[in-house]
Order: sequence, then C-alpha cells, then structure tokens
Amino acid sequence: MLTNYYCCFCCYYYYYYYCYYYYFFYYYYYYYYYNYYYYYYNYYYHCYYYYYYYYFYYFYYYYYYYFYCYTYYYYYYYYTYYYYYYYYYSYSYYYTYYYYYYYYYTYYYYYTYYYYYYTYYYYYYYT
Repeated sequence: MLTNYYCCFCCYYYYYYYCYYYYFFYYYYYYYYYNYYYYYYNYYYHCYYYYYYYYFYYFYYYYYYYFYCYTYYYYYYYYTYYYYYYYYYSYSYYYTYYYYYYYYYTYYYYYTYYYYYYTYYYYYYYT
C-alpha cells in the first residue's frame, strides 16, 4: 500500500514536472515567436515607411525638377524670342535710318550738282 502510494506520489510529481516544463517551453516559444513576429512587423513597417517616403520624395523632386526645367526653358525661349524680336526691330530701325541718310545725301548731291550746273550755265550765258 505504501509502495503504491509512493508510486502514485512519484507519478504525480513526474507528470507535474513534465507539465510544468511543457508549459514553460510552450510560453518560451510563444514569447520567442511573439518577439520574432513583433520585430518582423516593425521591420516591415519601417521598410514600408522608408519606401513610402523614398518614393514620395523621389516623385516630389522629380516633378519639382521637371517643373523647374520647364519654366527655365520656357523663359529661355521667351527671352530668346524677345531678343531676336528686339534685334530685328533695331536692325529695321537702323536700316530705315541709313536708307533716309542715303536718300538725303543723294538728294543733297544732286541738288548741289544742279546748283553748280545752273550757276555755271547762268554765268556762261550772261557773260
């Protein structure tokens, strides 16, 4: 009877000890799995966060640079057009100026020529 009682007592502590370590390892692996999942989730979250801002700033600076270049070339062609327009206007102005200058001196030359011609003719005729 004592032996049976002793065996039952041993079996009881044996199974208690077994169950205790079973639950200990169960919680240990559960804790390990939970930490692994937690760090994995944080890693995934930070990667997602990093790539989100990476693409955000990439497209932001891409469109900013595109807009800046577009504006730069727009004003570049605008001022080029304005420069050539001003150059054409100046050229036309100076061309007109020299045209009238040439016309004036041609008129002056012929006027002087005929003046001296008629003066000589008058002098020759009346003397």
